Amino acid sequence: MKNIHRIIMLALLAVPVAMMGCSRKPAEININHYLESPRSIQKLRRVVLVEMSEDVQSPGVPKDLSFAILKSFQSRGLFHVTVLRHDDPRRAELKLDNPQRLTMDDLVAIRQSLQCDAVLYGRIVDVSFFPHSQVSLYLSLVDLRRARMVWGLDNTWDSRDKTISRRMKDYSQARIDNGDAPVDAEMTRMSPKLFNRFIAYEIAQTLDKPSLRENRKARSIALEDILPINN
Repeated sequence: MKNIHRIIMLALLAVPVAMMGCSRKPAEININHYLESPRSIQKLRRVVLVEMSEDVQSPGVPKDLSFAILKSFQSRGLFHVTVLRHDDPRRAELKLDNPQRLTMDDLVAIRQSLQCDAVLYGRIVDVSFFPHSQVSLYLSLVDLRRARMVWGLDNTWDSRDKTISRRMKDYSQARIDNGDAPVDAEMTRMSPKLFNRFIAYEIAQTLDKPSLRENRKARSIALEDILPINN
């Protein structure tokens, strides 16, 4: 009788162990991004996100994605981040509608006017939500104090990709873990707003994550390397 009881107890203990062994390992968020160093992010105190400009081919999408990124960055709590709206007159005054023509004096003016350490700006390179969701996005986080890009990405999210599908399921589980309502992966695939939130969530995860292997040995990128600074 004691042996039977012992066998039953061992079987019950084995159940959770077996379930743990069967749990799926989350898919790696493999995004083409650059990070100068985690320390570069830690040194930032206040960041201003420049809302992406509207596009006649995808009205509302740049604004929706900009604010989804804002919320995801805020949830990470790595620095204080606010948004510079698309209709804010300071955008034109500070030449933030055309960052390719910034000068070193412009960077100083931006920092003084916006009272920030860095600006995050970017653009949607390509977007489509039918018959499938696909977004190509470029972002750059520039430390105004050092005139350096400390983080950036150039990546495409395609809902047809099987890896992306797995990551959508991981995103839903992450929401549950954080006490938020779960989001069905199929709904995320079909809804522009949900797909944008999924993208924003993944982007925020790279803020203190080392770059892809081929970029880890890259030297620090000066702003002059990515923008034609006019002296």
